Amino acid sequence: MAMIPDFLVTRYLTKLTDLLEGEICKVLGVKEEIKKFQRRLERLSPYLQDAEQKRHQDNRVNTWLRDLKGIVYDAEDIIEFCTIPGGSELMSLQPLSSSSTLVSRPFTLLASCFACTKFRHEIAVSFERLNDRLKEIRDDSEIITGLVPLMSHQWLQDHPTSQRLTTSLEVKADILGAKIEDDAQTLIRLILKHDHKDNGVFGIVGMGGIGKTTMAHKIFHDERIKNNFPTRIWICVSKNYTRIELLKIGPTNK
Repeated sequence: MAMIPDFLVTRYLTKLTDLLEGEICKVLGVKEEIKKFQRRLERLSPYLQDAEQKRHQDNRVNTWLRDLKGIVYDAEDIIEFCTIPGGSELMSLQPLSSSSTLVSRPFTLLASCFACTKFRHEIAVSFERLNDRLKEIRDDSEIITGLVPLMSHQWLQDHPTSQRLTTSLEVKADILGAKIEDDAQTLIRLILKHDHKDNGVFGIVGMGGIGKTTMAHKIFHDERIKNNFPTRIWICVSKNYTRIELLKIGPTNK
């Protein structure tokens, strides 16, 4: 079972956003502490996938994840306390309306003010402690420097030049694995058997790093493919593209 799956952090970050946008956060007066906690958790989020994979081989990473999981669960408990019993209590402790009088509710007002102040203080202190614990987790350079962050979609948009682009340059056969070679030959046979009257599509799918591009190079430069398809075009489609760009680069990649 995963120690701290991505969905747990994502779910909690959503709850934090809802809390920040809600009335209860204004009443509590802890908006800045919650924002700080949210920022720190978001900065740690990209490292979780790699940490989850490495925790079985490294006890330090496993302990780091376990501590982070405890912080997230403690923070979630505080939010539940605020939004369910605490929230309803605080709403009932709001200033009296103009139609109410201090004479009719003197003891209620006194008790309400005391309880409200105490409640706010407890929540503020709780989030301060959580922030300190999360900062300690984040500043653990011995763990963080050994983890590979998963780049977010927003990061890729902000850094388009970092995206991996492929070319049609031929890859020599001596670096091809036996499995890639066999799969490439199978796909070549399927392509050659296909009825060219229809526009056929053959996909090479799988996780990153298993040799999809290498196999595509092998197929693209195979002599049988060259003989049967005199016009061949290699197009690399990045995450951010337009149809016009594809039309422009197509003829230059034969």
